[in-house]
Amino acid sequence: MEAPIQVFTEQEEPTDGSKESLKLLMEAVTLSNPKPSDGRSEHEDAPGVTADKLPEDEDAEDAAISPAAMDDVLQDSFLTALKGNAFQDPKALPMPSTVLYSSHILAVDNSVDVKKSTYKKITKFLKAMEKKGVIKLKERGGDVLLMSISAQHPMVQNHQVSRKSAGPKKPTEPAKDPTSGGLTGSAPKGTEKLTMTELYKGTSSINRVFNEIGLSEESLFTHVELRNAVNEYAKVKDLTDKANPRMVKIDALLCDAVLDKAEYNAIDFLPRDQIVQRLLKKMQEYHEIKMPGNDPVVRKGRMKPIQILIEQRQGRKTVTKMTNMEQFGVDVEELSSQLKVRCASSTTVTPLPTKANTPTLHEILVQGSKVKEVFELLAGSYGIPFSGTGPNATSKFVEVVDKTKKK
Repeated sequence: MEAPIQVFTEQEEPTDGSKESLKLLMEAVTLSNPKPSDGRSEHEDAPGVTADKLPEDEDAEDAAISPAAMDDVLQDSFLTALKGNAFQDPKALPMPSTVLYSSHILAVDNSVDVKKSTYKKITKFLKAMEKKGVIKLKERGGDVLLMSISAQHPMVQNHQVSRKSAGPKKPTEPAKDPTSGGLTGSAPKGTEKLTMTELYKGTSSINRVFNEIGLSEESLFTHVELRNAVNEYAKVKDLTDKANPRMVKIDALLCDAVLDKAEYNAIDFLPRDQIVQRLLKKMQEYHEIKMPGNDPVVRKGRMKPIQILIEQRQGRKTVTKMTNMEQFGVDVEELSSQLKVRCASSTTVTPLPTKANTPTLHEILVQGSKVKEVFELLAGSYGIPFSGTGPNATSKFVEVVDKTKKK
């Protein structure tokens, strides 16, 4: 039986018993009317009222990750990167903070966004890690360089490698067909592209210049890093021409590094850009390949592209040959099997003659002219980027020679 409703006038105050009766009555009314009277569903909130979290709100909660949570993800990815193979090579350091972030931290987890952390900038985060003794930094030419890593630090030693996510992953889109402009099937590595960075190493005379600003003789430079090093040297040695800041005075070390013997007594100043270009011509060439899902690999010399050769054999029979695929992370047996299915043609894999103590290279042969199919698989399965569409597609990583075309 429901409790009787009691009405109180302005002059009357409810007694303790009346208060209890009124409370029971309100609970009964609430249970008998679970839905709001204004047409809202039972999951909708009244104005000014915050509802409990619903299962469907979990995705939105993940998307709006807090700055503190992003701090954890950033630190996790940073420590994971430090334990990667790239930093086992002493030639990897010094490394600009921008390269550390874009090529290593984001390679661990591409959902990391330092701007959404409490640090806001990668340099601020790295300086916090330096205060904890994990790394050592050095500011040079407006950039912050990672100079060394304390591999024995407890944070590094005790870190368990994982792949956290700082929010919803970007949707995986099918890779674009590089030859037709359409879409081909999605591939495991299709959303991440292979990249190549040209690097340069100094000779003994050039290294004497950079030793003056604390750089190692094993340092490898990008074009931008080399320009920054030249600017830093000119600043430290006070070689900038006051009348024309573009010009740099050639001191004894720069004289040996950039001038020919016939120029020793003829040139006193050179533009900064010309100094950089002269250094580049004398430095040893290296290159760094960053393959999807792998740590960067540094190799001596200029990059050699994948070679694709189309030729006729046994009269009018056309074949497609491919070599030099291994350095780009291409599994020759896997690619051969994929081409066999894609082209509906027979394929063979043959080892090539190589020097002693060097990795064995292979040649893939496919019956028919199959450049289009090769391009599709290289782009979709191995992240090799192409520009253009149709038969005009090109890539700096691939070189095609067609011997079947009439001259």
